[in-house]
Amino acid sequence: MVIDDEVTVTRLIYDTLNWHGANIHVAHSGSQAYERLRSDRYDLIICGRLFPGLTGHSLYRLLESWMPAVNHRYLFISSEATTARTWQFFSQAGVQFLRKPFGIQDLLEAVERLFSRPLPQDS
Repeated sequence: MVIDDEVTVTRLIYDTLNWHGANIHVAHSGSQAYERLRSDRYDLIICGRLFPGLTGHSLYRLLESWMPAVNHRYLFISSEATTARTWQFFSQAGVQFLRKPFGIQDLLEAVERLFSRPLPQDS
């Protein structure tokens, strides 16, 4: 699932991963994504960090309460300046981060890194 309020970003990610054989769903808000994530399971979540309403950070916190291994397949994307507090969150949560603007190769490498991480046994 790809979640971001920037249509050009979601289109780039969708087109790139779809071309590589992935089945992608797109949401343009955190609340739209949350509703979908409650009923469907995804192998990967690529999510913007800051957008109106339910932010990517807040969505992540909601998901980790009922999807303990969510950090193994969650990739934050953002063009915003990343503060020390945000880096601390990424480090403690064990989530990956990709800074916008990014190239197709950067995206593919980030996704590959996530899929090369072993999942916990209970997922």
